[in-house]
Amino acid sequence: MSLGFIVTIVIAVVMLSLVLSWMRGMFGGVTDLTDTLQQEAINNLRNAFQQQTGNFYIYPPDYTVSPNTRLPVVAGIKNDAPDGKPHEFVVGVQIEEVPTGVNPDDVMGWLTWAKSAKMIPPNQDDRISISIMVPSNAVKGTYIFRITPCSDIDITTNTVTAVPSASQCTPTSNNIWASAKDFVLTVA
Repeated sequence: MSLGFIVTIVIAVVMLSLVLSWMRGMFGGVTDLTDTLQQEAINNLRNAFQQQTGNFYIYPPDYTVSPNTRLPVVAGIKNDAPDGKPHEFVVGVQIEEVPTGVNPDDVMGWLTWAKSAKMIPPNQDDRISISIMVPSNAVKGTYIFRITPCSDIDITTNTVTAVPSASQCTPTSNNIWASAKDFVLTVA
């Protein structure tokens, strides 16, 4: 082997190491943000439920991010139904406001969450995570998402029914569990 070939291999290995370190640092920051917010959400929801001040919360209620950021939002639901039985719960998400010229259907594509019903035992709370991936081409401005909790209890008849689907769970549903909450996302 020639000396030039060996030097080329060494330089290539060094460059590969630098690129991998740079990528780890870039994605490590996203993971740190996500993990930190997820833990903050769990702690804040736990504190709210321990204070017995309601049965539905979202955390964070608002957040400012840059484009190309993944943000976790957590919806916490407490089953404090008076019948003392397990019930199914689901959350629906609707777009309330977007910047001028932005298609709300495109923004719905940023969201990922469990749309199937979740059984929560009596006097227990649980959470449903909503992930928002703000794309790199996101228009800067304010986006408002309305998050609605629904259960398998029809409030008009106070009877147990089938839990609505996530798309049917809106602030006008007969199965609404608690008042809808807004999450305000600012893309800066």
